[in-house]
Amino acid sequence: MTNNDNDPYAGLLNPTPNGNEAVRLPFPALYLAWSNGAPNMKHQGGIFYHGGWAGKAEQLAQYPDVQLPKSFSSFAQTSRDGNTWDAFGGRTVTAAIVASRQRFYDFNDPTSISLTWRQGFTNHIQWLAAMFVDGSLRQFVPVVLTTKGMQAKHMNDALKAWREALTSADGKLGRYPISAFAITLGSHGDEPTFERVGKAPKQSTIRPCTWPGATAHPT
Repeated sequence: MTNNDNDPYAGLLNPTPNGNEAVRLPFPALYLAWSNGAPNMKHQGGIFYHGGWAGKAEQLAQYPDVQLPKSFSSFAQTSRDGNTWDAFGGRTVTAAIVASRQRFYDFNDPTSISLTWRQGFTNHIQWLAAMFVDGSLRQFVPVVLTTKGMQAKHMNDALKAWREALTSADGKLGRYPISAFAITLGSHGDEPTFERVGKAPKQSTIRPCTWPGATAHPT
């Protein structure tokens, strides 16, 4: 992954001509992917209804001393094809975005990857970030946040809105890189606003990832 400057979309990584090569980070990091909420899961609430960030619990065995935000919990997650696994996560993360990479994959064959958009391919952006454990912003955990499809666009939109709000409040802050700030990203509020995306017969309902505000990084 490469460093971002002021623009969160700068420095997208192109590891190989076809984009298939995995990135080897020089330090341990947890992987969290956006999980869409669902209107029919209101009785369960939390990430199941509102949407949020989730990762496979098996990762935690590699980092037994890692501290997670108190808002995180453990739960069982089920994929569209019926596979179930132990997971952890929460509705929001507060993190400093460090770098990003973008590629596209075939919706019908996820192993087919391209660095440029093609008909029938889906957007896939990963964000390397420092996820803060609590409001003091003194302790963080390296994470890779994954967004796909329309959620990748919503993540981009949230970061754009953050940058615009920041520079509107104080133009001098616009000269600092995005990694100098802690941004809360996820699902917010008591009642979610859902969105229908895709075309029949591959339509789905999602809860957009949003940004409600930003906090300056203490450094």
